[in-house]
Amino acid sequence: MENATRYESDYQNAETRSRDRLREAKQRYSLTYQFGYDGDEDAARYVRERDRYVESELPQYEARIAEQRAMAEHELVENFIHRLREQIEDARQQLGYLNTTLSVLRFGGERFEFISRPEPSLRQVYDMIMDSQAILGESLFESGFRQRHQAGWDLLFERLTAGPDEALTELRELQDYRNYLQYDIRIHYPSGDRALLSQINAKKSGGETTTPFYVAMAASFAQAYRLNQPRPSDYHPPGPLRRGFWQNGHWPHRQRFAVYGRQPASGSPGHPPRQSRRIITPRQLRPHRRPPEQPRLCHRD
Repeated sequence: MENATRYESDYQNAETRSRDRLREAKQRYSLTYQFGYDGDEDAARYVRERDRYVESELPQYEARIAEQRAMAEHELVENFIHRLREQIEDARQQLGYLNTTLSVLRFGGERFEFISRPEPSLRQVYDMIMDSQAILGESLFESGFRQRHQAGWDLLFERLTAGPDEALTELRELQDYRNYLQYDIRIHYPSGDRALLSQINAKKSGGETTTPFYVAMAASFAQAYRLNQPRPSDYHPPGPLRRGFWQNGHWPHRQRFAVYGRQPASGSPGHPPRQSRRIITPRQLRPHRRPPEQPRLCHRD
């Protein structure tokens, strides 16, 4: 008899605690979502509210989430990953143009070549960026791309979702394509040996280490000059200017830096046949002085 009384008392206490928790939950929900509190002991009105969200509101939210995820995926792939890949490929192409210019030049018998390799600290993100072309037309979250580059993916999102103050510098590092590559100069000696400038820089004298600087400057000027110059077939100045250029032996596409490797065709007016391979010293990298008799294409006020 005593056990039955004790069990009944325990049941009543448990029921009271359960009702208290239900009442507190109803009050908390009503205050948070302005649902309006009632004094009913059951939660029928709250259950109907839950069913409405599950059957009607939740599918709408899921559709909006899927739409926003697709937009975020497109933004990440098109405006971040693909853009970085294009910039990295363009940088390597520009290095190829510079190396084409340098391939016909000799500096004290040595030939120089610009090289690049992935930055070790960003190698995982670099591999992910360069492999991004494989996900064209596929979902970024559902394809095997994310599994193949999980480490790079985690590093990228860790910095993209970090606080604005703590990771601003790291985020800028990820956005700059130049940080994904290491650059060096390979030196080709007349003997056939090769060496990297970064490996021998500390062993050479000050005068010797300035040569790569001149090489970089000369190649940069030559590249800029190549991009901005008109082709000879496209350049037809007025008669007096045309005669002046032919008579004086100055063509618009080569009146400046002599380090540019391409030469006019042999036997062209004003130019005897010349070899395209020459030895250039740093002193010769300065711009040639304009001949006094050469016509000017523009005038300063």
